[in-house]
Amino acid sequence: TVQDRLRATLATTGRPKPLWPYAIDHIVYALNRMPTHGGTVTPYQIIHGSQPRVDHLRPFGTAVLAWEPEARRDDKLDPRAAAGRFVGYSGDSTSIYQ
Repeated sequence: TVQDRLRATLATTGRPKPLWPYAIDHIVYALNRMPTHGGTVTPYQIIHGSQPRVDHLRPFGTAVLAWEPEARRDDKLDPRAAAGRFVGYSGDSTSIYQ
């Protein structure tokens, strides 16, 4: 079940329990792009009529670098990125992550 996957995801990634809504979204997002019950069609295909892209999928909790806009940097020598953890996708975009 999704709840079993949630427990496993939080346990294996070491992410705190308050991130469970993001983990659920990530799990469902990935499940909708995988064939179900030994079939060859994904839920995404049934709804949209086309194969889903999966090349942008990333593991939940992966270390990431997030770009810092110039307005948030004090001077030229400040880092241009901040370290963080991947917690999900933003809307239907395949290039924007949370």
